Amino acid sequence: MKKISFFIIIVLVVLTTPSCRQMLSSNNSAAISDDNENKTNLTESDSYNVQLIDIAAPERNRILSNEHTQYLNAIWRSDEWQPDVIKTRCSFEFEINGVVLRYSDELGVFNDDTNQMHIVVTKEQRDYINTSVIGITVQ
Repeated sequence: MKKISFFIIIVLVVLTTPSCRQMLSSNNSAAISDDNENKTNLTESDSYNVQLIDIAAPERNRILSNEHTQYLNAIWRSDEWQPDVIKTRCSFEFEINGVVLRYSDELGVFNDDTNQMHIVVTKEQRDYINTSVIGITVQ
């Protein structure tokens, strides 16, 4: 009985300690998951701290709204990540708790240089990101 009680206490401590929870959930945030589907290394804790970095105009850098962050997280957490980065000019970066994703507004491509992966968004997603999230005026 003492062994079972001790085991239950250890499990509760591990599951309630933030650093242990993060360590246990790190398998879900690996660049490539166990089933070989491509993923970027974003975790649940990254959901609401996204900074937009305008490389050409740093004075425009800002923290994104929850609405825009949730929209982007749906894209970033998808299974559409592909190996390698696409060689293109990226005018913007999105920083999520230390994770940097470079973005090409012309192609609608997010590059994850750390994990050597990319994701290409649809034309509709690109238009929304460019106009609503970044604020690029369509001419």
